[in-house]
Amino acid sequence: MFATCDNYTFPESPYSVVKTLEVERTQNGVILRANIIELGTEAITDHGFLWNNNQALVQLLVGTEIKLGPTSAKGVYQAELTGLDADQEYWFTAIIKGDGYEISSKAVSFTID
Repeated sequence: MFATCDNYTFPESPYSVVKTLEVERTQNGVILRANIIELGTEAITDHGFLWNNNQALVQLLVGTEIKLGPTSAKGVYQAELTGLDADQEYWFTAIIKGDGYEISSKAVSFTID
């Protein structure tokens, strides 16, 4: 026997959801890109990226941060990264911070040609 409940509404998550997008190559480097898919109920006090040339460190959230400040909008955000070494593999992740929490997305790699 199965029971259903058509009137149940799942509570809204307090945390935002962010997805890492592929980099866009420029003449001087790359543009890191991410998409805030859901905002959640907690305010975003800072968003941006974290990058490094070591995948394990990026996954541990150790690297150079690019801070873009607070936001209250869903959608794509980006930041340009220049001065990188050719033929070096780099990794980056999107970051969202709030009061007492930090969220990161899947780490993505890229190489400068």
